[in-house]
Amino acid sequence: MDADPMNRSELVANLQKYPSMFGLDGSYSMYVAFFRGYEIGADAEWLRGFRDWLVRDLGYGQNLGWESLIIRAAMPGRSDHWQLFGPRDEETEQALTETLFRRLEEFDLMFP
Repeated sequence: MDADPMNRSELVANLQKYPSMFGLDGSYSMYVAFFRGYEIGADAEWLRGFRDWLVRDLGYGQNLGWESLIIRAAMPGRSDHWQLFGPRDEETEQALTETLFRRLEEFDLMFP
């Protein structure tokens, strides 16, 4: 059963505001793991079109998952930052998480 739009918005807002409440450290990699698990475990229909929407919006990336597309959207032309996992500085982490949550919000508004 999929969450209704109000619950999705609350979930995303609470994740961003209180990551430790969900056992996360606030890093991009942890958010990716959470959303992947949520997508599978909750049969989250609302995330299924996220990747395709990002591909259309960015104009490239048909061969990439949404996790990598978010990285490229946050760090265009910075291929040294495009690895999915690995150490990142605080500025890069902030850019990635801000881009992830902004894009999720945009997607949720377009496809409630």
